[in-house]
Amino acid sequence: MNTSRRAWLWALACVLGSWACSKKTPPAPPERTVSVVVTTDAPGVVRLDTLAWTPRGIERLVERGPHRVELKLLSDGVKDFELSAEGACKERPVLTNETTLHIKLKPLFTVAGGQQLTQLGYDTPFTLMVDSGCDETKQGPILWRIEQGANLNLNISQNGRLVSGRTPTLESLHGPVGAPGLLTASPRTSARTVLSATWDDGKRKLTQVFILAAQTRQSGLPSLARGHRVWLAGAWKVAERPKGSRAESTSADAYSALLPDALGRWLLNGPNNTSLELNVGVHGEGLLDCGRADCHREIAQHALKSPMTTVFQRGITAKLGSYNTACVSGCHTTGELGVDDGGYDSVLGSFGLHATLPQGPDAFHQLPRDLRRVSGVTCTGCHGPGAIPAPTAAWAILRSDVCATCHDFPPRYEHVVRYATTRMARSPSRPALRRAPCNGCHTTSGFLTRIGASSKERTAPDEFQHGLSCQTCHAAHAAETDQHLLRRPRLPDGFPSVKPDTPGLRLCVSCHSAEASGSGQATLLYASTDKAAAPHSGLSCTDCHGARESDPRGASHDFVVRTSVCLRCHEPPAIEKHTDKGRIADRAAALWKKRVRLPLPTPQRPAHALALSQEARLLSLILDDHGAAAHNAPYARALLDALENELPFP
Repeated sequence: MNTSRRAWLWALACVLGSWACSKKTPPAPPERTVSVVVTTDAPGVVRLDTLAWTPRGIERLVERGPHRVELKLLSDGVKDFELSAEGACKERPVLTNETTLHIKLKPLFTVAGGQQLTQLGYDTPFTLMVDSGCDETKQGPILWRIEQGANLNLNISQNGRLVSGRTPTLESLHGPVGAPGLLTASPRTSARTVLSATWDDGKRKLTQVFILAAQTRQSGLPSLARGHRVWLAGAWKVAERPKGSRAESTSADAYSALLPDALGRWLLNGPNNTSLELNVGVHGEGLLDCGRADCHREIAQHALKSPMTTVFQRGITAKLGSYNTACVSGCHTTGELGVDDGGYDSVLGSFGLHATLPQGPDAFHQLPRDLRRVSGVTCTGCHGPGAIPAPTAAWAILRSDVCATCHDFPPRYEHVVRYATTRMARSPSRPALRRAPCNGCHTTSGFLTRIGASSKERTAPDEFQHGLSCQTCHAAHAAETDQHLLRRPRLPDGFPSVKPDTPGLRLCVSCHSAEASGSGQATLLYASTDKAAAPHSGLSCTDCHGARESDPRGASHDFVVRTSVCLRCHEPPAIEKHTDKGRIADRAAALWKKRVRLPLPTPQRPAHALALSQEARLLSLILDDHGAAAHNAPYARALLDALENELPFP
């Protein structure tokens, strides 16, 4: 090509290029997007907050919540797309021309009936059937285990996919038929059982926890929650019911059952022309009324600071160390599992939230207001969600059965079963002990009235007398309590000022001192002579009584002193020399017969209950105290020496 032609083509290219460059580049065609909305029908199993997807880099996260996740996908050229979440089967959705794609993640496996079956009934067969959500969980066994509670004699078949059993009989848990009326039910007496089912193929694993019970927990108060089936001793029939209700009681053997289906007042007629008024409500609705200025404002203020009221808040805000918000539901919160009673579990489900909640400093205040209201052990958790019980039923709140709804679940919580072995927990058999002045130490109501914790005495009918209950020592919303909710009554007049003022000391002294009641174990314990101080004056009663090193919670409540406790301070030979138990008791008995000339005191006829001379009252410090030699052997010997030799009393 000659030079002139080459120059001409070059000039043409420059002209054309200049014209093309002067034009705007046309816009590229828009990328096609599709909204992928992911939900699940099993929020209690599938953790949508763990949702993951592949491939990455082609999506934009629009929303992530516990019950809904939305993604915007750049779908052009995408062939394989996979969704996965903890507890869920993997999904590989097919992208179509639709602008929105709805996907429900299936759980790896489910069990017919749900995870809380808390009203199975007594002596009732049950079956749990496992449904595999996807092919991968159809392979391999599902392993079942009783984590806690009653032995249901499980029959496991089909590689763990079929489980059957039978709940215990009512009599085996509650004992013989008692006085007609509402039956109480703790986790122990309701046959509550915690089961776990685990599938594991080596790559993925899912463990589900199930709670089974014959009935919901019941405190025995006639203030009930809607949907809670209650059992009653004796044959009872519904005489009056709220408008719209169709519920009827059912009777079997010596018991009756009723499932309230409406809010309001119920009246039941029972044996021997007795009647029972029940009030049915829902948790959460009446809580704001409790602390009104014209109701229980001061009590509500104290309750707000109670360890029970705040336990869930402290746990979820990481102030209690390791805390499982799913595990504590039903004890650290208000209401029953698996029942639409307006409690924590019911409200949690209404918001579609998973029982395992995120934790952190702001976690509690990020919860919905209605859920916060029933978090923790609130007023209705103990008093019930119905209207205030009639005055004739006010005594029931003082029974240990109210506390047993949480603190009676061996082998982890043994407060109630241990305390039931003590003489304090047994019903005062003699009517005189239920009257003043004896009731000030022998009944809960009398004690609370005596120390000023109650303005009026709430006397229980004779058939429901249970001795001293949990409420004698523990106060849920008193002004002065410690982390164990122990009351702090003042020391009796004349009792020596003792240190340290350790938990429980004031409570024990308020009854077990000669200054308060005549029963002088504490008086003897802290008494001293001119020659020596009391050997145990630096200790509190509970440092020895019920002291434990590593036992289940509540094991201390039997208040038994074990030799191992003495060995913390004393060598074995020194214990025998220090106490001289037999010799001290024999000397005191001989002096009583010689000088007082009355029958020896017995537990049924203690010396402190008699009108005695000063000499006899001093002897009663030893004779009424079976642990006198261990409590203060030096003083006991000095006192006996003085009485035997007619010397001034030490």
